[in-house]
Amino acid sequence: MITVIVLTIFVITYALIMQGKYPRSVVAFAAGIIILLLKISPELTVESVGEYVDFNTIGLLLGMMIIVGVLKSTGFFEYVTAWIVKISKGRMLRITLLMLIAGALLSSILDNVTTILVFAPIVFLIADSIQINPTPLILALLFSANIGGTATILGDPPNLLIGSAANAGFIQFSSVMLWPTLIVLAVFILYFRRKNAYIAKIPSEKLERLLSIDPSKAITNEKLFKQSLVVFVFVILGFLLHSVLGYEPSLIALSGAIAILILGKGNFQTISLEIEWETIFFFIGLFALTRALKDVGVTGAVATAISQMQVSPIFIVLTVLWVSGLLSGIIGAVPITTVFIPIVQSLQGTIPNSYELWWALALGASLGGNTSFSGAAANMVAVGLVEKNYKDKVKYGAFLREGIVVSLIGLTVGTAYLAIRWFML
Repeated sequence: MITVIVLTIFVITYALIMQGKYPRSVVAFAAGIIILLLKISPELTVESVGEYVDFNTIGLLLGMMIIVGVLKSTGFFEYVTAWIVKISKGRMLRITLLMLIAGALLSSILDNVTTILVFAPIVFLIADSIQINPTPLILALLFSANIGGTATILGDPPNLLIGSAANAGFIQFSSVMLWPTLIVLAVFILYFRRKNAYIAKIPSEKLERLLSIDPSKAITNEKLFKQSLVVFVFVILGFLLHSVLGYEPSLIALSGAIAILILGKGNFQTISLEIEWETIFFFIGLFALTRALKDVGVTGAVATAISQMQVSPIFIVLTVLWVSGLLSGIIGAVPITTVFIPIVQSLQGTIPNSYELWWALALGASLGGNTSFSGAAANMVAVGLVEKNYKDKVKYGAFLREGIVVSLIGLTVGTAYLAIRWFML
């Protein structure tokens, strides 16, 4: 009975999110509160909130939003935008491709959430200058960041979990995941270029204002700009070395946020306006909902069914890829990864080349997460930024139409790559 109730709440929640009539944060947070009121399991209580709400993700979001807010106040993003436009000589297609590649690269060494928070203001400035809807550009940047994050352990939260469980080092992980990532990125860029052919036709005259800007004159507060840049660089280094330092990315981001507020003598009330509170509450509600699905055995039952399949080993590997990919797109990459890790561990040694299951899970969780709002943290952050800056509702269905195509590209390439590896081993 409890399972039916949780599934009903889950379906209603996602139906309301897809409908777009009510704010996503209100719907998800309300679902989370209802789950707590129903006392689904002893672990789902207000007192144990830290066990099901991923405060590492929440802290990372808060810290980076504050840092980006202070950087924005110094003219940092106008400065970077001016340089990008100058390097591209005002050609919009070149600017877009440069941002997509840079976004994928940055996401591979940091994480996709940070990449979106850094690049989104640049996209908004360019979109405003040429007077176009920024949503297609933001979604393209988001998908590139999600794809790029697949390449390394650092790029995507599921990769951190998988790398730890599989005892895979940075080089070992990247040597396997880099090639499918590059292929998926190349195919996606070709798809984007063809679907958005109008971008290549945008005359450079529309970027005259940005072309005429002297990058150095874009800075409004030079002292704070330099201080903020130093803090930002240290935060990035902290992300890269977090496993060596033994600090969570959230702690590094929050430390940077505190440092930048102290140096800038900033008014937190002003900076707090840059924080996507709607996204934060959406996450909290979603964490409670996905934990309930796990506690009543819904996600576990799906994973167990895979482990009991009496089929060819390569079929099991590809099943892990597609099931984790499809479920990640709906429920979320991180919760699905946490469910699948013990299943993959139990399958080690039961089939030939069983280590390939880890790569299947990594590709499925990361690339499948492009499907919907809830597929990845960066998805919700990107949508939240568009809605906050433009008061323009990004409809669930519109995102889904684009996300499904990108996920199918990724999972199809992943299937071919894993099949080739299987027969070459």
